[in-house]
Amino acid sequence: MKLTPEQEAWLDSLICQRLSADDNNDKYRLNFENDVESISNFIAEPETFNLDKRGDVAVYIIREQEQIIAYFTLQCGVIFEKVISEENKRFFELYQNEKKHSITEPDKDELLRFQASNNFSQKDMDNLANKIDQMLKDVLAKKNDDAKNEPERDVKIVHSTHPSIEIVHFGKNSNYEGSFNELFPNERMGAVLFMNKIVPIIRNVIDVVGAKFVYLFAVTNERDNKLVAHYNSKLGFKSNPGYGVNKSLNASGCQFMAQPLSDLFELAANYSTINKKNTD
Repeated sequence: MKLTPEQEAWLDSLICQRLSADDNNDKYRLNFENDVESISNFIAEPETFNLDKRGDVAVYIIREQEQIIAYFTLQCGVIFEKVISEENKRFFELYQNEKKHSITEPDKDELLRFQASNNFSQKDMDNLANKIDQMLKDVLAKKNDDAKNEPERDVKIVHSTHPSIEIVHFGKNSNYEGSFNELFPNERMGAVLFMNKIVPIIRNVIDVVGAKFVYLFAVTNERDNKLVAHYNSKLGFKSNPGYGVNKSLNASGCQFMAQPLSDLFELAANYSTINKKNTD
């Protein structure tokens, strides 16, 4: 997307800052509304201003004059790769059953489909099974060691962990009646603000602390998953990204979506103001 001078001027005129950076934001936030109840409630809670001030979570507001048109919150996070993927776990189960001559015909067909889809020879199948078997033995040994060192702690061994940035909240003001729609007739305001305001801040964050991925939990609805589709098509987030994550009760019912920061920065390169410093 190539921005026009008028679009750039509008984006440059916006104030993007931490909620607690200006005491006036404490009253401006009370006029913010969003169709998602949790988005509206969080910024309206009296404690949210203090949470940002203490640094428990970074709450950023995007303001057009005295109206908060959108806000988002960032915090450190981590995602992980399982020791064995669900697909390989299932393969190993079928492989062992076949070796024990206890595999059913449907399971045998499933194993053959796995082999065909991966273009594996029988030797490839044997090598993968041996690799998984050795990995499981290694993990068991490490778990036994951890049990001795940390017998009372809830510590789980995974294949690898990846430092990440979590976008906890992200929403626009449902009451917004500014000039965005006139200036950006074919664009979604959330996507434009995300690329031109949020991504530069994420770039600044990784100058201070390492991160490889960005993720969020998208609000879902059994009848309408448009938000998930929007995050995927416009912002590059993927459902079932091949990684695991710990989910809090607050995110119950939401869908985990993630992407490598390198992919996000490449996508954001289509927005010409991406390298500007838009934060206070």
